Amino acid sequence: MCEHCRSGKMWKEDKEEDVCEWSNPEPLEDEDELPPMCPTPATRVVWDRHVEDHLCDEHVDQENVDLDRGVGDLHRSFGLQQSVDYLPIRDSQCPCSGYLGNPLQGEPVTKCLNPATHAKMVIEKYTYCVEHAGEIG
Repeated sequence: MCEHCRSGKMWKEDKEEDVCEWSNPEPLEDEDELPPMCPTPATRVVWDRHVEDHLCDEHVDQENVDLDRGVGDLHRSFGLQQSVDYLPIRDSQCPCSGYLGNPLQGEPVTKCLNPATHAKMVIEKYTYCVEHAGEIG
């Protein structure tokens, strides 16, 4: 754990949105089937700020390249991530949570052994109806 892990927080605000993002948590019979979504319009927005990964310099650079190549546009178009910041880590013994190797090119995938130098801080937005907003945080 680094100093940024403790700075995560969640906050809420009332706001009209198109879709409640709650889906039925029950297991589905067919693995390919998507869980049913709540049909009620959303009235509450929940923001979640947390450290998603601890990364070495090499993996921070790779993620920035990936975000510039369109992965960031995909995340934003589906509302998956609102913001990503790479915050430097001071005096931490966190290992990098990245992986090395590309299985699509026949390379084995191995865990990165470098020490983490940055915390990937993510802010995500979720929308819920009155019924489901009470079940969050």
